[in-house]
Amino acid sequence: MAAGAACLASSAQQAAAQGPFPPPGAAPPGVAGRPPGAPPPGFAGPPPGAAPPGAGPPPDGPPAGGIPPAAFAAFQAELAADVLPLSGNWPSPSPDPRNFEGYWRQYNILASERSADMYGAKTPLNEAGRALLAKRVASDRAGKPYVNASAVCLPTGQPLQLDINLPFAIQQNKDWVQFLFQQYHGVWTVVLDPAKQPDAGARPYMGRSVGHWDGDTLVVETSGFKQGFWLDINGTPASADAKLTHRIRKVHQGSQLGDWSLEVITTLDDPAYYTRPWSWATAYVWRPDKAPLSEFDCEYTVNRPDYITSSGLVPEPKN
Repeated sequence: MAAGAACLASSAQQAAAQGPFPPPGAAPPGVAGRPPGAPPPGFAGPPPGAAPPGAGPPPDGPPAGGIPPAAFAAFQAELAADVLPLSGNWPSPSPDPRNFEGYWRQYNILASERSADMYGAKTPLNEAGRALLAKRVASDRAGKPYVNASAVCLPTGQPLQLDINLPFAIQQNKDWVQFLFQQYHGVWTVVLDPAKQPDAGARPYMGRSVGHWDGDTLVVETSGFKQGFWLDINGTPASADAKLTHRIRKVHQGSQLGDWSLEVITTLDDPAYYTRPWSWATAYVWRPDKAPLSEFDCEYTVNRPDYITSSGLVPEPKN
């Protein structure tokens, strides 16, 4: 699809620029099934210990429309080959399971559409959600993709920001955990004390996030978004009143540095577009070689006076 192709191509180009690149087809290490405790709300789920879908190797085929097969195959090869180089005196993650500081990235292709939850059930869109997604897809197929946050260099919301195949950094102290993303200048701040929330009256693009520890799992609840956001390239929707819950833990399943990962299970609760809460899972691998983050010049492209018209984008109707 036109907008999706542009977004994915940009991600692929930057991912390739990150430097020398688990064997082709291998899943990123560190996925260890559901975190301890109850499953996300609204789910029976697989037996405890079953690895969630969505954290394995890139899919076999390109997203629908827009991505040339050869370009997609090349991007798959780049991802499969991009492992922590054996040469180099790379730092290890902190041995503290509650310390996530460092650089991380994921290996899944940017989702064209989240059509199923982490247990394989169909995404529970309600009538309004199905209608909005269908309208976005139809407009894109007609050659008039809608302008979304990523197209104008605004923060995209956590789901799409976390899906991009580029590194991000985590900094933290006793009061907050902050995710710094290379693309779209994304910053996600999680406060551990609600009284220390910055800009207390604001509704940021990334919402307002408060976290607490459940054992060694960081549970983050985010709400109060400035505007609705897209979960994927096709535009699977979330409203400004959506609630996101992330369960994040650090996992080590092996003897190598590259066997460290963050396991993140995201639950979306948004009655505006869904019949029930639903969840998906992703793993992010330890990549200290990705520091420091590279410059991302999004505005250089979109600040051209002819950008919207030349790219074929159109404003999304408010209704």
